[in-house]
Amino acid sequence: MKYLTIILCFVLICSCNDNEPEHGNEIERATIIFDTDIISSTDDLVALCALYKYMDEGKCDVIGVVVDREGEVNAACVDVFNTYYGHPEIPIGLVRNGIKDAKVFIDYSGVVNWKDADGGPLFPRSIEDYSTLPEGWELYRSLLQSAPDKSVTIVSVGFVTALAQLLTSEGGQRLVADKVKALYIMGGRFNGGKPDYNFAQGLEFAHTFFSLWPENTPVVFSPSEVGAGIYYSKQQLLDDFSGKGLNPLNEIYQRYDEDKTQKMWDPLTVIQAVEGDYLFSLSEWGYVTLDDEGNTSFTASPSGNCRYQKPGNDRWNTATLNKIHDLIMP
Repeated sequence: MKYLTIILCFVLICSCNDNEPEHGNEIERATIIFDTDIISSTDDLVALCALYKYMDEGKCDVIGVVVDREGEVNAACVDVFNTYYGHPEIPIGLVRNGIKDAKVFIDYSGVVNWKDADGGPLFPRSIEDYSTLPEGWELYRSLLQSAPDKSVTIVSVGFVTALAQLLTSEGGQRLVADKVKALYIMGGRFNGGKPDYNFAQGLEFAHTFFSLWPENTPVVFSPSEVGAGIYYSKQQLLDDFSGKGLNPLNEIYQRYDEDKTQKMWDPLTVIQAVEGDYLFSLSEWGYVTLDDEGNTSFTASPSGNCRYQKPGNDRWNTATLNKIHDLIMP
C-alpha cells in the first residue's frame, strides 16, 4: 500500500468529523497508565509502540504498564519492548489472580526467549525477576497516590481485571475519583452483534468495574465496530519495516504462522488519549451498562460520564491507518 503524506492524512481525518480544535490550541501533555492483555493480538503491541513514539515526541509520559493477562511471560514481553524502545524505567504491574485460560488469538510469547546467532537474547530485557513485580492493582495504587489530583489518564486495551481489583481495594474508588482525569477504554459494542471480547472474557470483573467506577470520572469507549474497519495485514507491516533493521514488532509479524489481517482496535484509544477528541466522531454524553452476557448499552444523558467513538467512513479508516503507520515506524 502506498501511504499518503502526513499532511493529506491529517486533512482526511479532520474532514470526516466536526471536532477539529481551534487554531493554536495546544493539546495538554498526557500522563498515562497503559493497561493491556498483551500476547493475544498484535494491536496491543502497535498501541504500545505508538505510546513510545508519543513519549519521544514529548506528547505524553507513560508512568506505568499494567499487564492484565496472567503469566510472567506476558510481563516479560512488555519488558522486551520497554527495553528495545529505550524506556526500561517504566514500571510494570502483573495480574496474578485474574481471568483463567483467557483466549489467545496470536501467541507471540516466544519473543522473550528468541536467540541471536551467538546464542544470546535477540531482544534483551531489563528485569531479572518477574516474581518481584507488584500486582497490577497495587501498581495502580502506588502511581495514583503519588500523582496530583485529576492528572492521570488510563488507557485500557484489554481486560478490566486490575481496575476492578483496584476499585474493590480499600479506598480504591475515592483514589480513582480524586486522581484519574479520564479513562479511554477499548471495549463494548453499540451497533448490535455479539458481545465484545474484552468484557465478555471476564464478566465478573467487568460487572465490578461497571458498578464501581466513579460517576465523576469520564470514560470514553472505543467499541469493536470502530477498529473493525481498520486493517493492518501481516504482509503490509512486513513491507513497511523492510530494510529498517531488527525490531521486535517486525520480528513477531515474521514469525507467527498465519497471515492474519490484524484489526487496529487498540491504537485508537491511545491516539485519542494523547491527541484529544478532534480526530474522532463521538456520541453525546450518557451512561453505559453491561448485561449478564457482556452486551453494552448506551443511554444518553447530559449528566452521564460516558461517551463512545463512532465508526468512520472508508476514507477515515484509510487516513487513520496511515496515522498508525507513522506512529510505529522507526
